[in-house]
Amino acid sequence: MQRILQPIAKFDYFISDC
Repeated sequence: MQRILQPIAKFDYFISDC
């Protein structure tokens, strides 16, 4: 689960940075 959660968290950060 962490493998899928890690990429999602990174993507969330990218969108939040926008």
